[in-house]
Amino acid sequence: VGADGRLTVDYHGLYKRDAIAAYEEMVLPILPAQTRVAIITGKGRHSRDGKSALRDGLMEHIRQSAQYRERKIQCRVDPKNGGILLVDWLDG
Repeated sequence: VGADGRLTVDYHGLYKRDAIAAYEEMVLPILPAQTRVAIITGKGRHSRDGKSALRDGLMEHIRQSAQYRERKIQCRVDPKNGGILLVDWLDG
C-alpha cells in the first residue's frame, strides 16, 4: 500500500485471461475494504501494435461487470502512467 492508500498489484507480463482471473479472485473480493487499487499492466511497448492488450482487455472486463454498471466501481487509465489501471470502490 502506497502513501496515498492505494494497493498496487503487478499483472505486467500475465496473459489477459490470467489477469482477469487474478482480478476476479484477488482484487474484486477486497475492493469494499481496500477501496483503491492500482493494477500495473504495462503500456504495450513490447506488443506488435504498440498497444496494451492486457490493459485494454482487463479494463473492458471490469467495465462490463455488474459492479461497474451499478456504479460501485470506477476504472480508468492512470493519467500519469498509461501502463496502470486505477480501480476505485465507490459504493460505501
